[in-house]
Amino acid sequence: MTVLLAAALTGDDGAVATLKQNAIGVHRQDGRTNIAAALRHTARDCRRSLTALGLTG
Repeated sequence: MTVLLAAALTGDDGAVATLKQNAIGVHRQDGRTNIAAALRHTARDCRRSLTALGLTG
């Protein structure tokens, strides 16, 4: 994931697209159908993204 993040920060469009697709996939697996709302909800608190990934309880 660090390689993708570094590529995203340097402007590699393929890496940015991969990160976006991964975020969408995580929310879809979580049962969310409105991806824009799910992204806004997750962005409000940094712990929510970790919970969505299953890294915290």
